[in-house]
Amino acid sequence: MFKIIYLLNILLLACMPAAGMAAAPRSISASYNVSLNGVPIAVIHERFEAVDGAYRIVSESNTVGLAALLRRQTATLTSSGLLDKSGLRPERFEGVNKGKETRRAVAVFDWTARR
Repeated sequence: MFKIIYLLNILLLACMPAAGMAAAPRSISASYNVSLNGVPIAVIHERFEAVDGAYRIVSESNTVGLAALLRRQTATLTSSGLLDKSGLRPERFEGVNKGKETRRAVAVFDWTARR
């Protein structure tokens, strides 16, 4: 799941405008159906929004079909921070995985202290 956010970040950076080109989009959304050997197991919805020099990326995934009957699970990954001419500068990342138990991971980036 973390790879998806990483790949979306790379895609968004590639869409950043060069000097003299049109501005990057303010929002992007994508949805994916995930299957294993042709059997649907999950659906993923991703959104990117940029407003007033800030960005937010949200990736939500849910098990579907037989996979949901066997193990209902949802995961939400959120990255937010600043958006400037050099690209994305994350300030916060949060991952929440809900299944039998809820697990959460949070990272806060301090660019001044480099941590």
